[in-house]
Amino acid sequence: RHAFSLNSDTSSGRTVAAARVADGRAMYLKAFELAGRAGVTPLRTVHLDADPPALEAEYVPGYDLAAVMLDWKWRHDAAKPGAARKLIRRLAEVVAKGHEKGLVHRGLKPANVLLRPTDGGKFTLWVTDWGWAAVAARRSLELARGGTPRGERHRLALRGAYAPLYVSPEAARGDPPDPRDDVFALGVLWYQLLKRSPSSVPPPGSGWASSLRSAGLTDPQAKLLAACLHPRADGR
Repeated sequence: RHAFSLNSDTSSGRTVAAARVADGRAMYLKAFELAGRAGVTPLRTVHLDADPPALEAEYVPGYDLAAVMLDWKWRHDAAKPGAARKLIRRLAEVVAKGHEKGLVHRGLKPANVLLRPTDGGKFTLWVTDWGWAAVAARRSLELARGGTPRGERHRLALRGAYAPLYVSPEAARGDPPDPRDDVFALGVLWYQLLKRSPSSVPPPGSGWASSLRSAGLTDPQAKLLAACLHPRADGR
């Protein structure tokens, strides 16, 4: 198991993020309903009455999606569109299980997509931080607006942990959660897998696709990825 706690940094002894954890009871009940589903890291316990509040989830040994991107960068001279498509498809299937229960992850990033090695060079894929990730992403946005130092942003991005890179325009505005928020994040992750870099930011438009076609990216794949990254939810 793995425990997450929110340390206080205010004189009142409770952070804004901690208050949001305590207010998200309905969200955590939905997260509990996902237990037992393949690819969903189970949320074991939520200690909302603790000070600070804490979450306990199953520990998944292995590595995260940022490590995959950097490994591909080191081992291969070009993008791997086929492998990237397969990973994103598996990831989308796991995220869809949350959507079926009415739970939008809203905090997808490389650091909470975990791969657990199995026999024969294969692996299982797991999504963690259900329930907590949305709170963490919102807090990261607030810190970014307050002026996160450039060096710190780059450090977090290389770890696949800089949440604002994956936040949809609607989530950034504070709109209610929508499954298309996760579609946007999946698009960013797909683009980063193609670029083999957890710090890559998708540029506007679809001109980026031309540089990846020589590596095997097909027109239908490029069109689907561009739709995932559409700035409006109704375009996704």
